[in-house]
Amino acid sequence: MFFVGGGRIARRKMMNVLGQGANVTVVAPQIIDEIKEIARNSSEVKLIEKPFKLDYILNATLVFVVSDNEEVNQEATEYCIANGILLNNCMDRSKSSFRNGAVIRKDDLEVAIGTGGNRPGVSKWLKESIGKSIPDSVAEVMHHYDDLRAKAKVKFSSSKEREQYIKEAFKEYIDNLEGIDHEN
Repeated sequence: MFFVGGGRIARRKMMNVLGQGANVTVVAPQIIDEIKEIARNSSEVKLIEKPFKLDYILNATLVFVVSDNEEVNQEATEYCIANGILLNNCMDRSKSSFRNGAVIRKDDLEVAIGTGGNRPGVSKWLKESIGKSIPDSVAEVMHHYDDLRAKAKVKFSSSKEREQYIKEAFKEYIDNLEGIDHEN
């Protein structure tokens, strides 16, 4: 995965993919200190602090175009389109072949937020607002759900019975956890 550009947008997009098994290469003549710090602490990030050349993305499968240099953006975009490389052009979304939104990660929980690729400020605001409302106990809740699934697999042979058991037991757990009665 390549990032053509090394500024704040590259950093934000990069943070969404790190930790997901992606190896990231950032190519730019100037790379912000925050990205350099991330690279120092992560074996997943490689920096090429040089002007962009097509040679860098010849074998790429996925490219984020996030440069403030219009000519570089155009060159990288045209190459990706012509060669069937997945492209997220953050400077001209109409040229993108995919979008990636804001992602909230808390333990194994992932909540994705998208605004059609046109409103990053709204996505950021929602990510912060929703993130604050996710309780710290979410990991405990997910582990309890995993335990219920494991018990159901042993206890019931039909998927319908397992589903019903999990639904009822989880509802009871959540009701006790929050002290309120939930609708189905």
